[in-house]
Amino acid sequence: MSADGQQNDLSFSISCRYCDAGCGLTANEVIVECWMEIEFFPGGIAENFLGVCPDCLREMLKEANERTDALHDLPVIAGTVARSMSMAKKSDATRPVHEVRLGRIKAAIWANATENGTRHNVTIARLYKDGDEWKDSTSFGREDLPLVSKVADMAHTWVYENGSQGSGSES
Repeated sequence: MSADGQQNDLSFSISCRYCDAGCGLTANEVIVECWMEIEFFPGGIAENFLGVCPDCLREMLKEANERTDALHDLPVIAGTVARSMSMAKKSDATRPVHEVRLGRIKAAIWANATENGTRHNVTIARLYKDGDEWKDSTSFGREDLPLVSKVADMAHTWVYENGSQGSGSES
């Protein structure tokens, strides 16, 4: 983390597990472009993360849409396709407006429109791997709590800096 509170991307490198896209992207660009199934890959020659790029994800969705009736025949990508299809159906209003992540701890910041302007809520989760599948939990162990505190502080800073203008509650 730099002195101004921004997360450094110095050691981040990623490749798509299907087409090798991703050379030169920062972690923030990967998040903005909606890469999926990002996993730490310490054995990589040129990358330390693997994921599924948006182009390959679109191709997988296209194939799945063509074979919707046979989705159960796609065990390798069925989980990704199902999650991606449900995410594709969601509007931007049901996605977080910002995410903060340190290691396995992630805060999602949600915008809620009210009569008094936009208000933000934050959910915090711990990411873990169950077999080959990534999951999240809202239960934290003793070793997670320092990162939970830091992620909560970073989320608070983002909400404070990006909160609704002229609401009268923030000065």
